[in-house]
Amino acid sequence: MPQIDLRTTVLLSAVMSALMSVVLLSAYYSFPRSIKGIGRWVSGSLLLIVAPVLFWLRDIVPDWLSIVVANCLVMAAMALWMLAVQAFYGRPQTWRSAAALTVLGTLLLAWHALGQPNYVARVTIVTFVVGIFYIAQCVLILRYGERHFSTYFFGALMSVQALVVLLRFGTSLFAGMTRHSFFAPDDVFQIIYLSSNTLMDLALSVAFMLVNTRRLHVELDVLSRTDPLTLLLNRRALYAAGQEALERMRGEGENALADELTPLLETCERIRFGGLQPTRFALDELLQSSEVVLARLAPDAPTLEGALA
Repeated sequence: MPQIDLRTTVLLSAVMSALMSVVLLSAYYSFPRSIKGIGRWVSGSLLLIVAPVLFWLRDIVPDWLSIVVANCLVMAAMALWMLAVQAFYGRPQTWRSAAALTVLGTLLLAWHALGQPNYVARVTIVTFVVGIFYIAQCVLILRYGERHFSTYFFGALMSVQALVVLLRFGTSLFAGMTRHSFFAPDDVFQIIYLSSNTLMDLALSVAFMLVNTRRLHVELDVLSRTDPLTLLLNRRALYAAGQEALERMRGEGENALADELTPLLETCERIRFGGLQPTRFALDELLQSSEVVLARLAPDAPTLEGALA
């Protein structure tokens, strides 16, 4: 098997995180505030710049820095990524649970690094905590993600990384399957684990950017088709939906169309002959009648609530 320099691999992970942090930070300041979670994801990526550098300095700087602090930053970064996904999909923020799990993992890690050194126990602790955060993100994407390519891509990458972390956790439970060095050149599972982390630091950030771009596209499409005051369809959307409805109703006869247009025609008659003054409230009623008619003629016509649900 070709030898892989794990120190270089770990340092490359910091470079990947730095590059994607710049991209996502730009998106954070450019995207509308209705798209949540970008700031938390950027915070996690920034931590993943520092942590690999500390890992790279293993056996150069004190253990409390290269082991305890470095792994604490990794767990905190995964917690922030989980909170970012929760915010993006509009789910409650589990700050306390994430913080408690990170602190508990750090305390156990510190004991097995400084009090009673045990490398295998440290691997078990870190992969267990990080695995929980990855699994939580997979569940969120599966349950609340839009049925779109960007979501499928994001979910697939997250699932692969979760499986790699769980594989590393599983191997740490069996004697002889884990070497006793972070940069052991003959530890196949450690090579897979660190290489996957390096790749996924970039890939997951790219996938998260894709789902954010998709959300931005949906919001802009809705804004282009609705009136900002009444949240009803504007003339462009009304015309498009009406044309689509007329195409579907061709061959059904004029009576069917007349029946569908009755509520709208009654409102127009009231404005013209029934004494209903063409005030703002009357026009609002007319727009609402149009919305009802279009909802019956074109149930797929876009509305603000339907597009953002």
